[in-house]
Amino acid sequence: MTGLFRAQAHRCGSPQTKVGVRTEEKAKDGGCAGWTSKPVTKDDWLGDADTCWQLKAGTSGAPARLKNEVSKPLPKKTLEAGGRFVVVAAGSTNGIKGERDRMQALTDEAVAAGIPIEHIDVIGSELMLPLRFCVRALLQVPINGLFRA
Repeated sequence: MTGLFRAQAHRCGSPQTKVGVRTEEKAKDGGCAGWTSKPVTKDDWLGDADTCWQLKAGTSGAPARLKNEVSKPLPKKTLEAGGRFVVVAAGSTNGIKGERDRMQALTDEAVAAGIPIEHIDVIGSELMLPLRFCVRALLQVPINGLFRA
């Protein structure tokens, strides 16, 4: 994910020095497994604001397993400051319906906690990596400070 975030950040003018992805699977991350800063150019993936990413592997991305994610300290603070909270949910194998179910779980919790919902998003892992995104990422990954073209 670090390479994909960095490649997309490069593409849309988000500071690469502000891209971060937690590498320890069970780390206490305050609800934020990755971070991208506001890009210069609005982007389908990175949006138009600072973004707190939560990456859920296996069944941990199921709607019921997302309980308490949006109210964790970093997603809550990011949303209250006008940023985005995006959950990438592995194990979402039913496309748009799976994303909607996960989104509903997150927004219901946010509404109950008084957290803004306008910038919450869910991306199913099968939709996260379309060919276009992968090709761009592969062509733009820095190698010793240089970019392949």
